[in-house]
Amino acid sequence: VSGTGKSTLTGYLAGQGFGYLGDDLVAMARAGWSLRPLPTCLSLKSGSWPILTGLYPRLPDLPTLQCHGRDVRYVELGQAQYAGSAPSVIMFPTYAKRGDTHLNALAPLQTMTRLLETNTDLHRPTTEATLVEFFQFVEQTPAYELVYKDLPSARAVIEAWLDLTA
Repeated sequence: VSGTGKSTLTGYLAGQGFGYLGDDLVAMARAGWSLRPLPTCLSLKSGSWPILTGLYPRLPDLPTLQCHGRDVRYVELGQAQYAGSAPSVIMFPTYAKRGDTHLNALAPLQTMTRLLETNTDLHRPTTEATLVEFFQFVEQTPAYELVYKDLPSARAVIEAWLDLTA
């Protein structure tokens, strides 16, 4: 959902050395459900500008555009050199002003619902075989809602998860 902090978190992580595949849209090849980076700019709404200016000093000088009634600036990031492997986890980030940063494990049905709500586009025409492959992918890939109160704590939780699964 727009405004939940996806792009802000993505911009922060990319500025901290994480690879960038995309902030709002990431393509997946149906064969093996591997990720495919898309050469898009990072879309930052005005609320994240003060937070990310230290990582992107040119941010205040970029043109301000209107997108769905909101002020947006687009930051061009170097594209990650990515071999295209299947994702090891799916995370749905949500910024929350209160509470601790944490991961909530999602059941496959919750994951599938969220993916479909975020305009997941299955191969068309969608066949029973396509749906079976999609269900298998969702069942085999752990998914979490990442609720974060600040960017450093979100990074720490993500790095801890990566350390546990390495």
